[in-house]
Amino acid sequence: KVMANNIDIGGEIHKSGLDIEVDGFGYGKSKATEIDYSDMVIEGDFDVSAQDGGVTRLNNITVNSFPYNFYAPEGTIQVANCKFVSSEIFSARLYFPTNVQFDDCTFTIIDSDSEGELGAFMVYMNTSYRTSNDLKLQFRKCKFINNVKDTSRVVKGIYILPDDYIRNNVLVMEDCEFIGNFDYNIFVKQGGNVKLKNVKFDGKKGLQLYSVVNTTNYRYKADLDNVKMKNGNMEAVSYFNHPSNQISIKNMSDRVMAETTYRNYGKTKIIKH
Repeated sequence: KVMANNIDIGGEIHKSGLDIEVDGFGYGKSKATEIDYSDMVIEGDFDVSAQDGGVTRLNNITVNSFPYNFYAPEGTIQVANCKFVSSEIFSARLYFPTNVQFDDCTFTIIDSDSEGELGAFMVYMNTSYRTSNDLKLQFRKCKFINNVKDTSRVVKGIYILPDDYIRNNVLVMEDCEFIGNFDYNIFVKQGGNVKLKNVKFDGKKGLQLYSVVNTTNYRYKADLDNVKMKNGNMEAVSYFNHPSNQISIKNMSDRVMAETTYRNYGKTKIIKH
């Protein structure tokens, strides 16, 4: 068990940070931990984990720089009233979110000298070494702010790596807002589940839904309620057509959705409520 509060962590040369990694089993042959952090300012290099039923709670934490990583196989991470600054999206990763929830948090994306796409989170539901089911990643009353000045850089707020909706891994977002010139607010690379309610996008494209259906299936399922673009941009949802995919919409018009299919695979099923 670890409890820490009222701490500033940093350095003029090295950012320092806070990192708890449990690499071996403890009592009961478990890697479970109970971690409570509150009222901290961390300059960067912040890693958070929860395994084997362990719980990590973060409240009023400011992370002024990257990298930051979240790792939650079979664990729970609860984050409230926190602020994170990111840049290159590969420096802001979230692995296997069994039960991860962010409430009233702010994610600010800034310029970077390194190459690569920028963003707030790259999410790994599955990897080559681990396949997961029934994961749940939630954002409630959160803001994603794009402060990138270099207009040549690609900025993706949240980037979901390949998954298939049948695994029941889901991104849930409610009462959230994206602010700034995002290229993609939420980018679903290949398949997965998303449930969005009262979400406002900004920039060029809102939710991008891709899928691949062949010998390996990466299909998507999206439940959308009052999802819209700021400033009346019509393309709140862009989707790749395939009859194995499904989009459910409520308090929305299908005119805010745009097909991105370049081949005649067949239409995605659209359900209107």
